[in-house]
Amino acid sequence: MVRFKPELQVINKKDQKEILTLIKNTWGADFEHVIGFGGVKNQEFSFFLSQKDRIYLATRSIEQAPLKELRINSVGCYIGEYKGGDLRLSIEGTQLVAPLASTNIVELTALETEQWMKGEMIQRKTDLTGFVLLKHGKDWLGCGKAIPDGRILNFIPKTRRITAGSLPSTIPEEDSKKDLSLHS
Repeated sequence: MVRFKPELQVINKKDQKEILTLIKNTWGADFEHVIGFGGVKNQEFSFFLSQKDRIYLATRSIEQAPLKELRINSVGCYIGEYKGGDLRLSIEGTQLVAPLASTNIVELTALETEQWMKGEMIQRKTDLTGFVLLKHGKDWLGCGKAIPDGRILNFIPKTRRITAGSLPSTIPEEDSKKDLSLHS
């Protein structure tokens, strides 16, 4: 297991490799060999870890800043939380990893998508356990945790949830009856 110091720090190459391997083993995404987000090569990125076990992705040039002297809590894009050898992706982390993913993906119906965006857990029997990527159509919704009792736990922060008043009044009938397909 990767061990980190209690302040915001650059994750060294060895520990970074462990995180990239975890991404590949969990979702089948070869994130290590991605060439470019917005024209920036993957080798130009660094991972950072905060005191709260949150992982951030930023360009390598930020390593030159005196982070400890500046009292910085975060840098770059928050991509997930690393605890107990597991990585729970944020919505942004899901957006980066999911297009490369091939396993542990759950396709939601329109009704389930509405429930998910409201912050509710999804009732769904699945062979999958652990962290899964959720999608509806072409949209990646985030990362949830499938547990053996038939639920997918929701981690969307309250500030990012959609309230009932901001949703359309009805769900198209054909969307609510779509096949519940899983990719494993």
